[in-house]
Amino acid sequence: MKQAIIVALTGACLTWASRPSQRMSAEDIFQLVTASLAVDDSDEFVASRLRHIAPTEQFPNDAVRVLQALGAGPRTLQEIEAISAASGSLPAPPVPVANPGPAPDVPALLARMTGYAFTHLEKLPNIICNETTQFYGATQKRTSGWRAEDLVEEEVRYVDGEENYRTIRVNGQPDDRPLDQIRGAWNRGEFASILAFTFDPASQAHFIWDHWESLHGRQVAVFRYGVDQAHSKYSVCCLQMGSITVHGVIQPQKKPWLSAYKGFVYADPDTGRIVRLDYQNVNIPPESPLRDARHVVDYASFTIGDKPYWLPERVTHYIRTPQYRTRDEIRFSNYRKFGAESTILFPTEDSTPENK
Repeated sequence: MKQAIIVALTGACLTWASRPSQRMSAEDIFQLVTASLAVDDSDEFVASRLRHIAPTEQFPNDAVRVLQALGAGPRTLQEIEAISAASGSLPAPPVPVANPGPAPDVPALLARMTGYAFTHLEKLPNIICNETTQFYGATQKRTSGWRAEDLVEEEVRYVDGEENYRTIRVNGQPDDRPLDQIRGAWNRGEFASILAFTFDPASQAHFIWDHWESLHGRQVAVFRYGVDQAHSKYSVCCLQMGSITVHGVIQPQKKPWLSAYKGFVYADPDTGRIVRLDYQNVNIPPESPLRDARHVVDYASFTIGDKPYWLPERVTHYIRTPQYRTRDEIRFSNYRKFGAESTILFPTEDSTPENK
């Protein structure tokens, strides 16, 4: 096996100079692979993207091993090995890209993370922001490209711990229909609910140390975690429960279900601040149309009033059913306080949401 890897690397290095290349840092290469894993891209598709990348820094063997542990496929790993071999004479990255250890003081760090999750949510003021979602669709084939579908702009209010959404525009046109009348598949709860659910002691989440990783130029601690169905508060819609006829019209009967889920949580090792949370639905009931669902929430610092708060900035949702795949790319912006001093601007033909 070792000899076969060496032969594959030799061939890759011989043809490297002839490849069209996109220059990327070691962290960006690592994040490209993990982002592709998060949306279930095929091994062949990820490898084809890596084939045209030229590293600007050393890509260390530790990072290769972490990607292997995260589930990168054999063709992806072959390309990553080629990138690592080609980058040996380049400068080392300023922050280690990824490595499995040594582990921190795990109980102490988990205590800081749990404390952060709850004090963070308790300290949030009543706020309002803009949420812009670009929906993409694709066939069941995981190697096919994505096509842009609806672009939906909403106003999000987080008031007294509750999330509320109001549609502003759809595909650039004023629209006030709720999202469930616009899209057949969509997601909610990424603003605050999933973070609260995961760290609620009642969820009995199991956290296991996994690795260190560079994220936005800073080293963060990464834990695997899981929440079983018996303790989950994560509601998913819907199970098909047959149909009934009302006034001669057949109506499907559906009901939500509580989903088990697992994923990774990324935290600042000094403060316990959560900077990324990803989660994947598991043990999906056979009656559900879902076959796979994966989600990633990235947090960033926003100033509201005169104080900084860590809030969702970018979210990716991925859903696969027997017929199709969808990917939702969400951006949050224009955070401000919601209260007596707030000014609510209703959309006109010329107005657009403010950006951060």
